Amino acid sequence: MRACAAVRKGGRAQRRIPYHTFSEPKRATTAAQAIDFKPSGGFEFAGTWGNVTGDKGTPHSGLQGGTGSSKNHSFGQRFRLYLDVVASESLRGFFGFENNVQWGKNTQVGGSGLVGRASGGGIGTRGTDFEILWAYVDWIPPHTDLRIRMGLQPAANPGFVQGGSNVVGAEHMAGITTSYQFTPNVGSVLAWYRPYADNLGYTASNGNATANRTFSDVDAFLLAIPLSFDGVKVTPWGMYAAVGRDAHRGYNGRAQGDWPGYTVPVWFSKPTTLAALGVPAGATVSTSDGQGSAWWLGLTGELTLWNPFRLAWDFNYGSADLGKVTVNGDKTAMKAKRQGWLLNVLAEYKLDFMTPGLAFWYTSGDGRNWEKGSKMMPAVRPTNKMTSFGFDTTSWIFPAAAIGQGIQGTWGIMAQLKDLTFVQDLKHDVRLAYYRGTNSNKAVKDINGNGGTAFPFIQQQQFYTRYMTDKDSAWEFNLDSYYNIYKNLQLCVELGYIKPSMNRATWGKDLKDRNESMYKITIGMRYMF
Repeated sequence: MRACAAVRKGGRAQRRIPYHTFSEPKRATTAAQAIDFKPSGGFEFAGTWGNVTGDKGTPHSGLQGGTGSSKNHSFGQRFRLYLDVVASESLRGFFGFENNVQWGKNTQVGGSGLVGRASGGGIGTRGTDFEILWAYVDWIPPHTDLRIRMGLQPAANPGFVQGGSNVVGAEHMAGITTSYQFTPNVGSVLAWYRPYADNLGYTASNGNATANRTFSDVDAFLLAIPLSFDGVKVTPWGMYAAVGRDAHRGYNGRAQGDWPGYTVPVWFSKPTTLAALGVPAGATVSTSDGQGSAWWLGLTGELTLWNPFRLAWDFNYGSADLGKVTVNGDKTAMKAKRQGWLLNVLAEYKLDFMTPGLAFWYTSGDGRNWEKGSKMMPAVRPTNKMTSFGFDTTSWIFPAAAIGQGIQGTWGIMAQLKDLTFVQDLKHDVRLAYYRGTNSNKAVKDINGNGGTAFPFIQQQQFYTRYMTDKDSAWEFNLDSYYNIYKNLQLCVELGYIKPSMNRATWGKDLKDRNESMYKITIGMRYMF
């Protein structure tokens, strides 16, 4: 189960206090006040049925169907508690906790003991699974309008299309964020984040434990300039990150996160897949640059001049480079580099009983010379909300993302009817989408034709988009319904269907069952307080 930074009230997802939407500034004072505790949160219960991956050999990490089966029958619950500790208008603390339980499940997959995410659901269990989502302090220096947030906080790059964040999506990162409003129309956000540090564990030497800290840190710096005028909002932004080549590895080499898994080509972040490229088993694989760099630029915005018509767009470009790949100390022709761009556009028209919309996206894809680096835009942990099954719209317990959480390496078009209402307190979201890969199919043919047993990009792992070439496509249909039984109690039914068409001439025997239709039925209830 994946932590989600959105809370849905009355059927509409609402993000809680992201870094770039602080409340309106109020000049700080030093007057002391009594501490005010304001709790909020909710319970979610859901069951999901269906074929959720289209790949019997690789069950989805979030929708476990068991090894060797793509069928999913999962039941679970999630509890979230937020505590807002307010001292004054210029000082407050905020805590967020989450508990996930998958019914019938005692242990973490591949783990041991009654601990770990989603554990504690088996008979007689005493399992523990309580996560810290956020723990930060908001404060305003006396006699200023500067706003500062320190601690573990929600972080997402600016985006206006369907709530998506194509580089960092609604994650929880430790750092310091400052916000300042120069004029009613011009503001600024400056942030430093440290998502990973010292995750390589320890090495015993002469009986003493020494921390493995070499090349294991990531520091990211973000600057955004929100501009707001009548009917126009535009946010140019940029982010730079110093990325240690081992930042994504944990103790004994276990993967701990997504740096640089979604930042440099997948074949580097998962060295076991290098066998398909002719790298001998057991080879030591690293990069010539222990400390690499990554940067992104974005221009996002929306037009509401012709209300109720709305036009929104997100444009991002990014690059990440860790130098050349080395095998057993010798440099090869492969580059641990990834650079590319994406454009996402949404036009919608709000009516009294629904909001019809049309979206289009296009992203750069890999060329035939993949050994020179990937041409897909790098990301940290993207989230794209164009659909609620293939991508990552759902905010219920079980994540969707059957195709992937990012749209890198694809183009597509999506038509939707949002907030369709015929009966009071009952709303529907209807979507129909077609998407296709932008990666060259010749690269896959080259590797498969040279004896490769599995093209490395295709691995369906958490947070990795299914690799689609310009010969691969898919249709998707969603019908999601939300009924407010009471003001604080909501019933949800989400239906999704995907028909992929992966090119057999490209993938050959490696295609397996990836053309199998995928479907899901999710029924859930949410109590918010």
